[in-house]
Amino acid sequence: MVVATMSAASTARLNHPVRTGLDVLVDEGFARLRGKRVAVLAHSASVDRNLVHLLDRCREHDVKLVRLFGPEHGVFGDAQDMAHVEGHKDRRTGVDVVSLYGPTRESLFLQPKDLADVDVLLCDLQDVGARYYNFAYTVAFALREAAGSATQVLVIDRPNPIDGIHVEGNVVDPHFGSFVGEYPLANRHGMTLGELGVQRDGDGVRFGVWAPNAAAVSVIGDFNGWKPGAHPLVEHA
Repeated sequence: MVVATMSAASTARLNHPVRTGLDVLVDEGFARLRGKRVAVLAHSASVDRNLVHLLDRCREHDVKLVRLFGPEHGVFGDAQDMAHVEGHKDRRTGVDVVSLYGPTRESLFLQPKDLADVDVLLCDLQDVGARYYNFAYTVAFALREAAGSATQVLVIDRPNPIDGIHVEGNVVDPHFGSFVGEYPLANRHGMTLGELGVQRDGDGVRFGVWAPNAAAVSVIGDFNGWKPGAHPLVEHA
């Protein structure tokens, strides 16, 4: 399995428009998904620069959707906070939705049968840059399970909204790990979901943190205009 990450990090100039991984897919006409059986892990914030949802873009480009996966709050954000989400059929696409936020820890993980007919798993969740925001762990668990399959994973990366420079807060003791602190990250970790999924050394990507048994980890990047420290939050009185 290859885990491909559309990275939000770039050394491009500030006046270059920022493109998320989804914007890149749209600009490419979803060419890399042509002829593939695709499953999507997404939520209500999985939109492009024109606020069009990933699923609508998939339909426009005739992407063959075979399954949807929903995190906490569901695919379209219509479930309450901490409310368990049931599987169902999506009315827009007619595709089955598998919930990754049920009543047990096991329900947080993909099952092998869910990927048996999937060529590509497309993950698009917007993180907020805080350790206890559990969408990061939903992606992590998906990568972990996909590592043992023939399914390729594409993580659509997005900028960290509270910047990619500052790191603050305590680090979780591994003995107290949970779904709001599965990995030893700082409270404000300063990374995107794509960056959280890999580690780099001087020679490039070394190994996948979230999918240590993956055959390979590659990063698709340097194509957008986001700089980690370019747009800091400013307090207004």
